[in-house]
Amino acid sequence: MLFRSRNINGLGDCALSQGGVLTGCSRLNNDLQNIKQFGLTPHVIVGQWAPASIGGTPQRWSSSQWAQYDALCYAIVDYVSNHYGGTGFSEALFEVENEIDTTTIQQDLWLTTSPNVGQGDPSRFSQFDTVYGHWAKAVDAVAKRSPNKKIRIAGPSTGFWTVTYGNGQVWQSQIVQKYAAQNIRLDVVSIHQYGDCSNLAKYAQNIRQTLN
Repeated sequence: MLFRSRNINGLGDCALSQGGVLTGCSRLNNDLQNIKQFGLTPHVIVGQWAPASIGGTPQRWSSSQWAQYDALCYAIVDYVSNHYGGTGFSEALFEVENEIDTTTIQQDLWLTTSPNVGQGDPSRFSQFDTVYGHWAKAVDAVAKRSPNKKIRIAGPSTGFWTVTYGNGQVWQSQIVQKYAAQNIRLDVVSIHQYGDCSNLAKYAQNIRQTLN
């Protein structure tokens, strides 16, 4: 059995040099050192914040700035999977954003209409869609270049105070359907449940039926 260690908010100082070399990532590297030492699988939360290394307001990024973001996404996934400590890890999970539906941390809401939008605001879900697409492309590219490794992407890890969105269907099920239709990679469906878990089995069954 493999045990995972979750790295969250560990990418704040990650950047690419002029030569395209990944630099910074101090917290990520510290966590990966411990993960490697104890024989764990890295579970890295990605896309939580706008990278400080890319200037401008993210809502108004140009295509070249998004290309920089794509390059950074790829570099981080490739580094964790294939290069950390010389060989990377045989398995890695990259989970896009953490509880974007409910977070009240303004730094997390980097593509919403304002940093003060309410929980469940449509712009939160729009942000997730945008960010997820970029990381899914990176994970898919690295995974296909490393077929001997188990490199996966997960989402949307909702706080589950916002169980449904839009059409009233469990948001995870909506994402499964949408990304399947768009041929966007999704390996793991994640949910967070707090307090009363009486409906968790119902939500899980809904997601399972959608996957089938």
